[in-house]
Amino acid sequence: MKQSYWNNIAQNYNTQIHDSIHTDKNNLIRRTIKKYANPSHHALDLGCGPGKYLPYLAAAFKFVTAIDHSQKLLNLAKSHAASHNNIQYIRANLANPKVEEKKGPKARSKSIRKANFATLTNVLISHHQSTRTRILQTAITHLKPKAHLLILVPSVESTLYTNHILLKWNHAAGLRGKSARAETLNLSPNASTDLLKGIIPIDSIPTKHYLAEELHHLATDHSLNPIDIKKVQYPWTSEFTEPPPWLNEPYPWDWLLLAQKA
Repeated sequence: MKQSYWNNIAQNYNTQIHDSIHTDKNNLIRRTIKKYANPSHHALDLGCGPGKYLPYLAAAFKFVTAIDHSQKLLNLAKSHAASHNNIQYIRANLANPKVEEKKGPKARSKSIRKANFATLTNVLISHHQSTRTRILQTAITHLKPKAHLLILVPSVESTLYTNHILLKWNHAAGLRGKSARAETLNLSPNASTDLLKGIIPIDSIPTKHYLAEELHHLATDHSLNPIDIKKVQYPWTSEFTEPPPWLNEPYPWDWLLLAQKA
């Protein structure tokens, strides 16, 4: 997505964008960061957004580099992690292999040191495969050998499951046929082709979703060793404003891939 999109959404980021690390029902994200914490290591937060992960990364590693395409989101991140002085902030487009920032014609570029651990959370979501590939290659380039990469992405299975729940909910309310399907999964005119590619709209924005098995192939195709693929589960309020009282487990989820650079 363009920088202007994220700059425009920054003002209302907390209400418009899902906060994965704080709604993770089993604290899987924080437990993974803690597992690989090392006070002598460097970490990257690639596509850091408003910096929700930064306090946890800054507490777990000696130094953290936070990168985002939007300056407004970086400003929010600085505010969110203001109590930590071991974070470097860089505005850059991760889809550009030359990740750097310049502030004026005579300023020097900020180089990114290679890291021992990196997070790439809800960043590989462009509907353009070439963009996703460039972002992932940028991430891998800035990892040391045997470094670990935490990738979080939307789940195809969870989206279809949530759609099933909404249809069930509508049926329980007495709706049938087109009326029951009116507010369910909103696919594009190219629905069949897009769905095969895992492209499902979120707030009308075409967004890449992943199968668990697809993530395994994504890792191995890019010389990453997939260590684990797990569900990061969220409460139903992440999908519905007022979920019905009968709606419990299983909960909606994102996929978390933990991989190691070869």
